[in-house]
Amino acid sequence: MLAAPSSSGLGRRAFIPKIAGSIPAGVTFIGRTIDLKTIVLWFTVSFKKQKTKKDRRLLGEQLTKFFASNGWVFDEQSARVWISNKSKGAKESSIGRYIAQIRAFNSYCIERRYLAINFCQWIAKPPENKMLKPHLDLSHKLLLKAIQLGTQVGKGDRSRSIKSKMEGKAALMFMLFTSRRSGEMTKLLGSDININASIALYYAHLKGGNYLSFPIPENLITMMRARQNKDKVFEVTADATIEYLRRGLRKLNISEEILKEVNNHTLRKAFAKERYRNGDDPDKIAEAMADTIDVVRKYYLDRDLEKIKETVNNTREAKQNIPEELIIESIRASIRMYTKDDPRFNPLAAEEALDIKKLLH
Repeated sequence: MLAAPSSSGLGRRAFIPKIAGSIPAGVTFIGRTIDLKTIVLWFTVSFKKQKTKKDRRLLGEQLTKFFASNGWVFDEQSARVWISNKSKGAKESSIGRYIAQIRAFNSYCIERRYLAINFCQWIAKPPENKMLKPHLDLSHKLLLKAIQLGTQVGKGDRSRSIKSKMEGKAALMFMLFTSRRSGEMTKLLGSDININASIALYYAHLKGGNYLSFPIPENLITMMRARQNKDKVFEVTADATIEYLRRGLRKLNISEEILKEVNNHTLRKAFAKERYRNGDDPDKIAEAMADTIDVVRKYYLDRDLEKIKETVNNTREAKQNIPEELIIESIRASIRMYTKDDPRFNPLAAEEALDIKKLLH
């Protein structure tokens, strides 16, 4: 192994094999001689899924072009330069994606023992609440109906198709009633379920490596009991579950423009709104979703308090001697105007989420 200091100027020293490119002969590491150009090529073709394959190919082309013009060296400094070049004029959500991409390449090199240390972990992503986009707002009731329609067994379905639909239905019901993300659903094992606890529980592998327990909703206990002895609880991919949901929504005449926005956050938002309508406060909802209170308020409950307060103050100043009910109606009209042309917002839900009267006093 070659000892090389981190060249980022941050004072870190670590044993990092310096991967050389196609012009030098390469570097021997753990009995291998390898060059960076070959590694990028292998990384580019390492995924089999069609969608991932396309994304990986584009990333591979970008990395090849970058390394070709920057000396064919991959270390923390070159990773930061790559992100800096990509991030000029980019939104925070895009910067987060670029960091995730270079981290994926770093992880690939470590898994195959081309590198000994994950130096990209030191490159911080922007805060999550700055990277998130507003999520599509579809009601809990509508999504429940879409799940039923999207996984409905047809006369011509063969046993394999029937099994896939049943797995898709179970997975979507689990996600809708627990708010778990697609990745958390696919990682769930039978051994993570504890039906016999005083309160029936399941343990979820969350973002960031956390492993936490959550109560099983009463309407899911029978289904989860039947799956507790399986290796994987849900034998279906994340992509397949969302495709079944889109099929159901298509049968309910939801436009293709809106269907493009459907993802696991659509289910999470419906979960949050339903819990809020049933009386749960945002803190409790955030705990159930394993998310921060700020993200839940702003992105799942449409309660961007700063925007609300600004609207209230502007309206109050403009309408000094007008009855309170008329002021409230004016604020609601502003909300409807603000959300009018964006299918990700439901203005009625936004109105329900606002405690306008409290803000007026």
